[in-house]
Amino acid sequence: MAELRELYPYILAALEQMSGPNFDKDTSAEAHGLRNTMMSDGFIAAFIITEHMLGYTFPLSKSLQGK
Repeated sequence: MAELRELYPYILAALEQMSGPNFDKDTSAEAHGLRNTMMSDGFIAAFIITEHMLGYTFPLSKSLQGK
């Protein structure tokens, strides 16, 4: 999840470029929709909550695997 957080602005920039006229209509429409979704309050909140919850479960998982 930390990697996605780091790459988030670059992903949005790539999707913005793909939304432009240099790509076919379907690709542009899909990139535009995905970018809008990734910028929505719901997506950002879900991402933060998921990242927070995985912060607890990942160490627990590693601990249980070691037993």
